[in-house]
Amino acid sequence: MYITRVGRWRVVHRQVDPRKAISSKELQALELRAAILVFTTGTVRGGEMKFARKAMGLRQPELGKLLGVAAETVSRWETGADPFKRYVSLAVLYLLEKYQRTGDVLAKSKKPRGTTRKLVA
Repeated sequence: MYITRVGRWRVVHRQVDPRKAISSKELQALELRAAILVFTTGTVRGGEMKFARKAMGLRQPELGKLLGVAAETVSRWETGADPFKRYVSLAVLYLLEKYQRTGDVLAKSKKPRGTTRKLVA
């Protein structure tokens, strides 16, 4: 069992053997899963936002650019000085899940084959 502290939440990873050391890559994967779990609860605060940003390896200016806001705005969200809307936490959840799938939040999504449609008027 391994416990990850995500803001005000404690996430328990039961599948981890406490007698074994975990690698930094495994720790990063655990932290990413913990952030995704917390963001699916719908009640996210600044501490959780900061944890998620760090789990993706982003700095405040980088996350701000991805969300279309200034780095100062991200800072205010993380400190609790400025609340953020639900759509912001959903956008961060999307980025977390994308990072989990691809290892990069900037990776372009692949276009599914055979989905091109034409509209004829």
